[in-house]
Amino acid sequence: VALMPHVDELTYHGTGNTNPDLATVAGSDQGELVFTPGSLASGSSDITVTATDVDGNTVEQTFTLTVGLPEFTIQTKGKTLNERRGKSKFNVIRSGLGTAEATINLKFAGKAKFKKDYKVKAKGAQLKGKKLTFPAGTTTARLTVQSKDDRRAERTEKFEIIVNAFDNLPLSLGQQVKAKFKIKDDD
Repeated sequence: VALMPHVDELTYHGTGNTNPDLATVAGSDQGELVFTPGSLASGSSDITVTATDVDGNTVEQTFTLTVGLPEFTIQTKGKTLNERRGKSKFNVIRSGLGTAEATINLKFAGKAKFKKDYKVKAKGAQLKGKKLTFPAGTTTARLTVQSKDDRRAERTEKFEIIVNAFDNLPLSLGQQVKAKFKIKDDD
């Protein structure tokens, strides 16, 4: 890289991009590079940037931009819970790229109803309603499912907890994305 006079007055331009569907790059009036995400959620692109000073001197630099999503997997074998004090623990694991805070949506499906027939608590992540937020750097959320005794005679009720989607982002799913449970009536 050659020394350029007037380095405080450089302009930048994206002059090469091997994967514009991943991200585009452009210079700004403040001497910054602006990356705009494309339609792809992950991948790599070789980006070439040209810096030009007020005298027209230029220097070019190429670098690789890699973008990836974390992958989320549920780690459990599922379980049959007794209606009275039934409890099961399982993990939601984050792996792959990305260690920033991430919020995923959980879907609760089945005959047994979330909050009515069972409740879910989280350690290592924050669960608010159906949103599970992993703090920056956290890779494991330990969830505890606990059945609620309603004192009504009923059949065994099944339900699933499913890793559904990121907030406003695509989601990379692992091999197992749902935990299956049954609540066995005790009345």
